[in-house]
Amino acid sequence: MKKSNIWMSVLALALLGTACIEQEVMLEEKPRTQAWNLAVRAEKEPDTKGLDLVGNRLNTLWRSSETVCVLAKGSYLAETLAVTPDAQNAKLATLSGSVNVSDVHVDDVLTLQIPRQTWDYTGQKGVLLGSDEAGSIEKDYAYALADVTVTGVAPGSEMMGTLTTTNAHFVNQQAVYRLNFKNGDAPLAVKDVTLSSNKGKIVLSRDLAAGTTTYGSLSVNMATSSADLPDGMIYVALRNDDTTAQDYFFSVTGADGLAYTGSKAIPAEAFSYGFLGIQDLALTKLQLPKSDTPVAEVL
Repeated sequence: MKKSNIWMSVLALALLGTACIEQEVMLEEKPRTQAWNLAVRAEKEPDTKGLDLVGNRLNTLWRSSETVCVLAKGSYLAETLAVTPDAQNAKLATLSGSVNVSDVHVDDVLTLQIPRQTWDYTGQKGVLLGSDEAGSIEKDYAYALADVTVTGVAPGSEMMGTLTTTNAHFVNQQAVYRLNFKNGDAPLAVKDVTLSSNKGKIVLSRDLAAGTTTYGSLSVNMATSSADLPDGMIYVALRNDDTTAQDYFFSVTGADGLAYTGSKAIPAEAFSYGFLGIQDLALTKLQLPKSDTPVAEVL
């Protein structure tokens, strides 16, 4: 009987030890909080986006219609942050929302991107302003980035925690060019413009997550012609990854249906500005092909 009691005690202790081990394993495998409330104070540098053109000055304003993409650990998050501009100063805003990111720590860096995740300069219409107008630079092409550092991680309860970060200072990623053309001494209204460079570094698209960039000739197609744009000016968002002196080449279709070409030398110092004007650029009319000659062969 005494031996039986001893064996029962040993068995009980063994079971208790097993339960403790299983409990410890369960505690170790408990998932970490992955949903986080995030609020970031943000500002835009001059000539970034939320544009407000006054004379030759391109001001920067936040719009409540904007959203901010978040890049964490090399991948874009599915969630975006909403924008609440400051009532007294629309150059400042609070970016807020809930995001899902795992294994986040103090000193991790998050990259914020506006105005959209798809970084693509194609499809422009020559329009600068229009926060709700598809194809305008303000809505779709004024890309800007900001890196913020995580300063606090509070797990919270019910799988929802809170992240705090440094303030965000957005830096624009391209210049805005204002163009118009002449045929001789007469203003020339155009339907489309294709711009290229002898350095071959005009950006068509970027993907931060994949680390890729596509270069080529950038085309801008007006809905009708430049004559219907404000002041007859064509606006182009253009990123050039070569900032040395170079030549830009323009292939243009006029509102008259004829083809024109021209070029402009761009000095290196011009690339330090966010808002550039190439005005009254004189173009040369190309000789018309015969009716039986494909246009592609002539161009």
